[in-house]
Amino acid sequence: MITPKSQDLMQRILGGNDNDPLADRNIVYQQRVANRHIRNELKRHLEEYRWILILGRTGLGKTREAAELAKHLNQEGWTVLYLKLGEWLDIPAAMPREIGTDRKLLFFFDDLNQKMYASRHEISPEAEKSLAERFQVPLQERLLQALNKYEELCEPTEIRVIATARNETHSEDPGKPSPWEKLQWDKYFKLWNRFQIYELPQPEDDAIIAMLAATVGETDIKAEAEQYPELARCNDSTFRNVVENLQRLENESLPLTVKNYRHTLKDTWEKRYKKAVEKYSVSRYIYDAVDLLQQFDIPLYRFTVEATARMLAARNFWQQLWYYWQIRTAINYLISAERILEPRDGQIEAKPKQVEAGKFTLPFTRLILQLAEKHQEIQASLLSFSWNLINSKRYQDALRCLNKALTFTPDSSSLWFAKGYALDDLRRLEEAIASFDQALKIKPDYQDAWYNRGVALDDLGRLEEAIVSFDEAISIKPDYQDAWYNRGIALFNLGRLEEAIASFDQALKIKPD
Repeated sequence: MITPKSQDLMQRILGGNDNDPLADRNIVYQQRVANRHIRNELKRHLEEYRWILILGRTGLGKTREAAELAKHLNQEGWTVLYLKLGEWLDIPAAMPREIGTDRKLLFFFDDLNQKMYASRHEISPEAEKSLAERFQVPLQERLLQALNKYEELCEPTEIRVIATARNETHSEDPGKPSPWEKLQWDKYFKLWNRFQIYELPQPEDDAIIAMLAATVGETDIKAEAEQYPELARCNDSTFRNVVENLQRLENESLPLTVKNYRHTLKDTWEKRYKKAVEKYSVSRYIYDAVDLLQQFDIPLYRFTVEATARMLAARNFWQQLWYYWQIRTAINYLISAERILEPRDGQIEAKPKQVEAGKFTLPFTRLILQLAEKHQEIQASLLSFSWNLINSKRYQDALRCLNKALTFTPDSSSLWFAKGYALDDLRRLEEAIASFDQALKIKPDYQDAWYNRGVALDDLGRLEEAIVSFDEAISIKPDYQDAWYNRGIALFNLGRLEEAIASFDQALKIKPD
């Protein structure tokens, strides 16, 4: 949450150091097309349609344009709610206390392609979900449900939504979906129909020239302004390629010339990856570490990347000792030269192949538990990581993570619910019920804990108690179709057929098919 009139909105969304002239937020904003004011166009669209989706290919500056608009509205009194990668979007039962009484809420969703694709394996105890789908609710569904709920809690006119996404229809990684396919446009048309689409135009040559003129002088790069028009003509019509070229030239103490300039962003990323590996061969392990951490939604800190790279590189104590200093030296270079802890679109994909996460689940679990002991920053990630393990049917490993997380935050209803779910999958039903009870002590209106408690009781043959739990879930969420259905099954098994039919009728009212 970014409160109204905040002075650090751009830093929190775009990151970067204050003293880095090539950090996105420090580069002078440019009007990309002559005689058009893009921010004003976006603002008019937002006022008229309330939900806008900024589309464009990698490197066009979608995030910067969205952030500029968010900054403008934030100064006018709007609270900005920014969903960072790896964080979970809850469907609120009531207005979160943190927001207070503010009722002008601007939701900011950046890079939806990556977020949507990562969500296909996410499981949460807080989302409204179906047992038949094993509690996996894609972000496309949760996003629509959550925003609809906020519009109920406020007024639709008090909610604004800015989102960005890539629209390339080809995949750079064979066998993987394209950025556009990751959105699953046809499957989730109810969500996408809410948005007004804004196709971001690519910057004209004059905008590239103006950017070079405003930025190069803030660096130590030697350049001749007379070459700027030719550089703009050979650039791939993205702002990002300009920035990446300038960062590389400054790191390598090279002048800005047409000969030294790499024309396309893809070419820039691939050559920079190869350059890093040539300079430090262990760089490949660091890139792979970032890849693996992103797949498991673990935050990218120096200590998480460094430890994961050592795990990937070494197989025994002596190898670990040898790689320790090699990786430490290389990561210093990659943090400063490649900003590896804040990877850009296409940067990690530039390496030859993606890491197969399943091969490293067991050692990675051990590593994350060790890191959580030492670093409070990733303790909150243990919940989402545990759900990943549950989804992979590694229930014992999930329990280890959850038990560790509960030593840090024993009053978390979410952790107790996840533990109950893992125990239920292991058929340790009495223990599962005890965990759901712990969750309900902390959060009595936890409908999914009531529901799953009922399922476990039903599996034990304690049908009357199961019905009581299903009734509690339904009292909190009257349209809880799975609770109505399982309530009907329990009543049927008790021989209370008229009541069973009534429960099935309620389920069919909610879901006629």
